[in-house]
Amino acid sequence: MSESGNGNENIETEIVKNGGEQLAEMYSGGSASFDSTSNMAVTSLEKGDHVWVRVHVAWSSNFAVHCCFSTFSGFLIGYYETDVLPIG
Repeated sequence: MSESGNGNENIETEIVKNGGEQLAEMYSGGSASFDSTSNMAVTSLEKGDHVWVRVHVAWSSNFAVHCCFSTFSGFLIGYYETDVLPIG
């Protein structure tokens, strides 16, 4: 959620992985009130991988992400043990 502004505030964020591989983009803003957006990404991760949300500076005039209504979460969908031999 972007903070409210003077009517032309916008913020573009992106979900990124490791060194900055973009997985998804989000845009909110452009009004005099708070504005929100959402998106999701499904990706394979290895132990030690990092995923986060960052502000895409090139396309944002408002760098204020609202403190209390912005969240980020992840879910483990499956687990693949690479050191286990297949049965059969």
